[in-house]
Amino acid sequence: MSSNQGHSTRILIIGKTGNGKSSLGNIILRQKMFAVGTGMACTTVSTATRSSARNGRIIEVTDTPDLSNQYHTVSEIQAEVKKWKGDPETTPDAVLLAVRCDVRYTAEEFAIYQQVKEIWGRDLCRRLVVAFTFGDRQDRDLGEELGTVCRELNSVLNDASGRYVLFHGPTSSRNEEAVELLLKTIDNLPQTTLWVIWKGCGDVLLFIWYLILWMLQAVYQCFRGLIGGWNRKPPYRPL
Repeated sequence: MSSNQGHSTRILIIGKTGNGKSSLGNIILRQKMFAVGTGMACTTVSTATRSSARNGRIIEVTDTPDLSNQYHTVSEIQAEVKKWKGDPETTPDAVLLAVRCDVRYTAEEFAIYQQVKEIWGRDLCRRLVVAFTFGDRQDRDLGEELGTVCRELNSVLNDASGRYVLFHGPTSSRNEEAVELLLKTIDNLPQTTLWVIWKGCGDVLLFIWYLILWMLQAVYQCFRGLIGGWNRKPPYRPL
């Protein structure tokens, strides 16, 4: 029996309108629970949560609206993101950033992500997984293409520590494998706050570590000199 049976996994999906957030939620839940639009207008106008069972495990998915479309003031955006984050008991286990892999990542998308990250805090990064959508339209190997992506998308992937999953069209059988990979990735997300400290203060901690090593080496050399002095025989002086 899986150790995850009877447990619930909370997944929050964020991203720009048209990146397939609602379709992604339906793929994960194996059911059409979120309305999916085909036009340019935003279909998701408010945050919605749906759940279903998968191999004895309760999957809870929250679909979110595009912040740039639905909210116009900083206070409104802050309130919405704080609602997404919830309290320590309801915080999502994973945050999926939906990114289309068949079009170029835009500065507007990056600005939306940066806004969410700033309000949420560094803790967002340890929960972050990039969900590449429209994989059925990808004509190149994604792994190779990620080596040439723009600076903004590369920054997002660094925040996610390189975690990403490729999803295909809503009817593709390959999505089952993608969802299993996603759940495995979520199960392996770092769970301690030490990761957050390291991610945010890595350079400082590395400097302190090298400073400690240098000090220990200096202390060792000092004691070595003292011990050598104690063991040195005094010079011979004839009577």
